[in-house]
Amino acid sequence: MKNFDTIIGQRAVREHLQNSLALGKISQAYMISGEKGMGKKLMATAFAKALLCEERSEGEKESCGSCHSCKQVESHNHPDLIYVTHDKPQLISVDEIRKQVVGDVLIRPYQSRYKVYIIDEAELMNEQAQNALLKTIEEPPEYAVILILTSNEQMMLQTVRSRCIKLSMTPLTKEEIKKILTGGNNISPVQAERVLSFSRGNPGRAKELVLSETFEKKRTLLIRILSGLADSSVYQWTDNIEDLSSDKKELASCFDLMEDWYRDVLLYKAGALKEQLIYQDAFAKVAQGADTYSYRQLQRNFEALTVAREQLKRQVRPQLILENLFTELRRTK
Repeated sequence: MKNFDTIIGQRAVREHLQNSLALGKISQAYMISGEKGMGKKLMATAFAKALLCEERSEGEKESCGSCHSCKQVESHNHPDLIYVTHDKPQLISVDEIRKQVVGDVLIRPYQSRYKVYIIDEAELMNEQAQNALLKTIEEPPEYAVILILTSNEQMMLQTVRSRCIKLSMTPLTKEEIKKILTGGNNISPVQAERVLSFSRGNPGRAKELVLSETFEKKRTLLIRILSGLADSSVYQWTDNIEDLSSDKKELASCFDLMEDWYRDVLLYKAGALKEQLIYQDAFAKVAQGADTYSYRQLQRNFEALTVAREQLKRQVRPQLILENLFTELRRTK
């Protein structure tokens, strides 16, 4: 059910949207930002469902969930709710925006008061696509509501951002994430506990980790590699590099685990307690890393991981990325 009352956390965003519904003050363009996996699309759909609900009375903050319109939203079959799609995985083109938003918005709603557009991964719009969208945002029909969802607000043109109500999704608490994981996902509290520290407050990431068949194996392997990397040769890790580079999606999550590791090393070096660390089960090795690495090199390690992420996006060969990364992470001064 895509209702506000099913959304755990994100109180500020929920309250803003629900107050808009209760007061009848609906803006025509919203930008909801936050990491992938934070629930931006769920939030946007709950808002759209309430806007399109046939039974929602004036002053109410939630959809009824049972009318014909609400059922259409649940089944992704509402004619006045448009999810903008794109053919290329890393691009939303100007033609797609023109066809699905700019041209379509001229057609009045089929059965509702509003016509709602949800543009997910909006940062994939190129400049031409954003400029085409801008013209609609500047002079929209009174019935149009455009929800722009992005995991990188800085990729959006300032002219677009300035014309939207901006709402930010924030990290959830461990208890909130545990509640999400164990609520009807066949995930036990014990399974949930294992990934909470690594979720970084992101429920989507937590669910991905808890369902991963390789997470624990990769985590254990990375502890062994990273704790011994400074005193070894990159060539000693050839087999591990081949294993880690075999799946691009898994490699991206490995970068997250590496970043968590060096975060712990930096925090402990700065005086943090064991209870404040993510890798508490490898505390002795974290402490050893704090003695091994200088503050300067730890900063370089974070920079090297940022470079590795960018190279992965640019389709650089994964094995080469890891070889270069491990070479940089071996430095201690």
